[in-house]
Amino acid sequence: MLLTAALLMMSGCGGRAANSGANTGTGTSANATGTNSVTGASMAFDRSFERDGIRFEVSSPNLLQGNSVTIKPEGLKDDNAEIKKNIRGQIYDAVIDDLNDDKAPEIYIMLREPEGNRRAWAIGFASDKNRSLKQIVVEDLDPASKDMLGYNGEDEYAFKNGIMTRSFPILEGIGAEAKKSGKTRYIEYKLVPGDKNWELDKIKADER
Repeated sequence: MLLTAALLMMSGCGGRAANSGANTGTGTSANATGTNSVTGASMAFDRSFERDGIRFEVSSPNLLQGNSVTIKPEGLKDDNAEIKKNIRGQIYDAVIDDLNDDKAPEIYIMLREPEGNRRAWAIGFASDKNRSLKQIVVEDLDPASKDMLGYNGEDEYAFKNGIMTRSFPILEGIGAEAKKSGKTRYIEYKLVPGDKNWELDKIKADER
């Protein structure tokens, strides 16, 4: 089953490196400009990202409830209209990458629940041959599936060599008795063309 990338859970981790526009095979938030400014109980997010002549400005008030994000693209051939979406959670990071190496970058925006198990997710957009932004569709994982066995948040994501990897610690036990097993599950995704939108399809899952 496919759902939008807004349902994808994700904290940024290794596998990201700054680049000057050439495709290095790694995503990056290090070449971003802007700041995260504290505003009351929230931390506003306002940063810009650039790669292969395409620029994205990502901003959000980062409200605890009723939050939203605005994405302003520059350099697209057909449509540079900003996109504003209501979002769940607070933005803590964003990454620009070109997972399919077509010189048309994607922007991935990571969000996290402010309390609880700190589960994370993302919204992602592909620049679709540098013409316009289209939301990425991702393969949804069944919470009862083997891949999600032992899941309890603390997600991390890495972007490297054309692959997006989601990882999280695996718990053993049930309820209050559950404890970390010392192992981590890694789920790999690849960006592929779909019928109308780009899709992130799971290609591998293992633990170590």
